[in-house]
Amino acid sequence: MVLTKGSSSTLVIRLLLAVLAIVLGYVSLTRSIAIVLRNNAVERAHQLAPENARIAGVLSAVLSTDQKAGRNQRARADYIARAALRGDPTVVAAVATLGLNAYLRGDTAGARRLFAYSGKLTRRDLRTQLWAIEDAVARNDIPEALYQYDVALRTQKIGTSLLFPILASALTKAEIRTALIKTMVRGAPWSKDFSIYAAATSASPNSVAQLLTGMRRAGLMVPEAAQARVVDALLATNDINGAWAYYASLRHGVSRNTSRDPRFTAQQSAPAQFDWVVVDNSDATSSVQSNPAGGWFDFTASSSTNGPMLKQVELLPAGDYMLEGTITGIEGAEAALPYWSLTCRDGKELGRATIPANGRFAATIRVGSDCPLQVLTLMARASDQSSSIAGQVTQARLRPVAGGR
Repeated sequence: MVLTKGSSSTLVIRLLLAVLAIVLGYVSLTRSIAIVLRNNAVERAHQLAPENARIAGVLSAVLSTDQKAGRNQRARADYIARAALRGDPTVVAAVATLGLNAYLRGDTAGARRLFAYSGKLTRRDLRTQLWAIEDAVARNDIPEALYQYDVALRTQKIGTSLLFPILASALTKAEIRTALIKTMVRGAPWSKDFSIYAAATSASPNSVAQLLTGMRRAGLMVPEAAQARVVDALLATNDINGAWAYYASLRHGVSRNTSRDPRFTAQQSAPAQFDWVVVDNSDATSSVQSNPAGGWFDFTASSSTNGPMLKQVELLPAGDYMLEGTITGIEGAEAALPYWSLTCRDGKELGRATIPANGRFAATIRVGSDCPLQVLTLMARASDQSSSIAGQVTQARLRPVAGGR
C-alpha cells in the first residue's frame, strides 16, 4: 500500500483478509472464548451460546475475513454482527465486520461511518486501523494516513511486521518522508525501530538516507545501526558517491585521500564499512578497544588461521600512498605475523605491508585510476608453527606520499 491517491483498493482488501489469524489472535475476549478459538470451534460456541454478543462478533469476523467468502456468507456475517450489536453495541468485531462488508459492496460512505464508530470504541482493532489508513490514502490525506499508522503502531502488537514493509516502500516520495518526520517529531515510539528496519530492507537506500538526514535535522536521535546500514546499502548498490556523502555527514572532517581513525579513538557501536570493521573468524579472537586518548585492535589467532581480521573500505584517488603503523605486544613466531593488504574491490591486490618482529610497518602503494574503491585489510597468516599469534595494533594509517603522482 503506497501512500498515494492511486493506491490499489484491492491491496487493502487482500491485507484485511490475509490477517484473519492475526486479528483473531488479538481480539479482546475472555479466556474461555480464546480457548474456543484455539479449538476452531467458534461455530459450535455460537450454537451453544447464541446470546453471547462477543462470541457472535468473533464468528462474524471469521466469516467476513474468509478470503473465499461469497455473497451469502457475507450476508450471514452481517446478520450475526447485527444480532451481536443488538445485544451489546460495543462489540467492535461486529462493527468492523459490517464496515468491511459495506466496503466490499462498494458502500464507501457506509463503511466510513461504521469504521468511524469502531474507532471511537477502541484503537486496538486491526481491521479498523487498516481501514482508517486506506481511507486516508484514498482521500490523498498523507498526514491523516501517517497519523493512523502512528496509532496502529502504538496499539497493535503485530503492527511493525505488517505495517513497516508498507511504510518503507513509500519512502521514495519526498512528501511522505516530510510528513513522516513530522509524525516522528511528535514522539512516535516506533521511529527508531522503523529507521533501522528501513535502512536494512529498503530497495531505495538513497531515500532512507534522505529520511535519516531529515530526522537528524529535526533533532531526532537516529540509531547508529541505521546510519551504518544505509552507508553499506548505498555501497552495495554501487552508489559510491552517495555512500561517501552520507558517511561524511556523520563523521565530520573525514577525507577521501586518507584512511580514517588511525589510532582507534572513535567509539562506535555500529561501524559502517568506511570505519574499522572487525571480521568474524572462528579461528581468531579480536576486538577494537576504542579510547579517545588512543585505542587499539587486539587479536589472538591460532597458527592455522588464514584470512581477514580487520578491514576498512577506502575511496583513495589515484596516486601514491604510504601505509604505516605499529603493532605491539607481539607473541608468536615472526613467520606467522599478520600483514596488511590493500586491494581493489574486485580482489586485485595493490600492495601489502609485512610486519617485522619490532612491530613497525611501512610500505608505499600505488593506486590506479581504474580502482576507485579499495579495501584495507589486516590478514592473518597460517603457518606450521605450533604456537598462536597475538598482538595489538595501536596505529594504522594510509596517507598520500608527499610529492607523489
